[in-house]
Amino acid sequence: FIVAVLLLSLFFVAGVRGFLGLIFLVVGLLFSFSSITSYCPLYKTSKLPIDYDLKNIINNKSLKKHY
Repeated sequence: FIVAVLLLSLFFVAGVRGFLGLIFLVVGLLFSFSSITSYCPLYKTSKLPIDYDLKNIINNKSLKKHY
């Protein structure tokens, strides 16, 4: 959330414009949305095997069962 506030303040307050400003705006909004809702739309579009079971991640079983 802190990074989102920093990026958005660079766009709105510091006046960073152009392509870099657009990137700051989009990434800042994405980080804000992810921080507030605890949902990141990039996880769904990346099709990465997300396994929250720490034992499976450590033993690398999560990758074996998905691939």
